[in-house]
Amino acid sequence: MSTATISDFATWNEGWDNFALCQHLARQSRAVQVAALKTCLDADLQRFLIQKTIDLDPSADVADIIKVLSKYIRSQRNPLLDRIEFYKASQDCGEMFDNFFTRLREIFSAYNFESDSTCSTCRNREDDLMCDRIVCGIMSDTTRHRLLAEQDLTLEKAVKICQAEEGASASQKNLVSKELQGM
Repeated sequence: MSTATISDFATWNEGWDNFALCQHLARQSRAVQVAALKTCLDADLQRFLIQKTIDLDPSADVADIIKVLSKYIRSQRNPLLDRIEFYKASQDCGEMFDNFFTRLREIFSAYNFESDSTCSTCRNREDDLMCDRIVCGIMSDTTRHRLLAEQDLTLEKAVKICQAEEGASASQKNLVSKELQGM
């Protein structure tokens, strides 16, 4: 995980939260919780903590350690590269739309594009950026044309159109395949 992106760390952190819940770690002492957390880290991060490459307050609890690790991982990458990754993100050949959309969401949320979830203007800006990236990054020119033809395109509409187009395309391929097999 030491070479992980902040997005990878966010995914790991979600897994950690689930593990801690399943193991009832909240009922355990701080020492047991911290030991469990450190056990779940990769060897490099464990070494960084042991050798104080990543400095921790000895009284740090799990939440404090996770914040320090997140800050460390965040500091290992230039934020400009993160923005470039978002703005250049495109759907890969064979990649399902939902996977592409999830990847965009991960990039956006992990790299903190200065959004505030309580601010409606910020949420609208996030939706606009996500919608723009979908229109620019999807593989299907036909779907892109349909998106561009849509009046007042919102993120929700864009996602529904892409999912519907992909589903229709897959269904059509199935029908053609079955027709060819029947010949």
